[in-house]
Amino acid sequence: MPDLLTTINSFLSRAPYPKDSPSEPAQISRRKVLLIIYDPVMDPATGVKLSQKMNWKNPTDLVTGFMADILEVSKGLVRYEIVKRIDVNEFPAKLDGFRYTPQSFIDVMTGASAPHMPQEVDYNAIINKFNILQQVARNEIDEVWIFNFPNAGFYESIMGGPGAFWCNAPPLANTSASKRRFVIMGFSFERGVGETLACGSGACAAVVAGRVSGVLEPSVRVGLAGGELSIHWAGEGESVTMTGSATTVFEGQLEWQTIS
Repeated sequence: MPDLLTTINSFLSRAPYPKDSPSEPAQISRRKVLLIIYDPVMDPATGVKLSQKMNWKNPTDLVTGFMADILEVSKGLVRYEIVKRIDVNEFPAKLDGFRYTPQSFIDVMTGASAPHMPQEVDYNAIINKFNILQQVARNEIDEVWIFNFPNAGFYESIMGGPGAFWCNAPPLANTSASKRRFVIMGFSFERGVGETLACGSGACAAVVAGRVSGVLEPSVRVGLAGGELSIHWAGEGESVTMTGSATTVFEGQLEWQTIS
């Protein structure tokens, strides 16, 4: 006969994950997000922020649009919730402690000076400042979204936590206190949101995946919103080749004095 403690533990232990099945119903994924927006004030007299001075996108509109896009393309299965928003009135520190000032940043954007090196932002300083590891460990947040700007030094994505692996960037060191993996996304409010009209690397990756799965031939024509690509991959050890048209899609002029 099992003792009382064994019986209680059997009720409290987590059930094993079921095996994948084609008939398994899709589950809704709900993700709690810590939103951090770096949008420093460029002129204390007027209160004009960087995104306004550069005539870039409104970060709030970008967040709303991105969440709506994910909800639509996932057919309602991926639902993000912003549980905390932090607006930061400063330029983030680089790995060596350097921070841009409003003037030094404008100098870089106008070509008057070169971008600071090293470019990479100090992720650990941000993680410590906002207690990110503790919030992940307490299940208060699942992801971190950081909205920033050109030359801020953020990767598009980077992973931390125990067992973290390459996620568009090397995994973050010294982050195991989170007790589970988490991703920090880097968004630039210079750009908008929405579907990418064409992605060559994505098309190549999709064809390779299809070839490995045995559902595609070596040569495939891939239709994208921005046009058609021909992808060829003979198999392991061979190069992936991509062929498509090269077309001018945009021309414009920028008057630098408008942001000086």
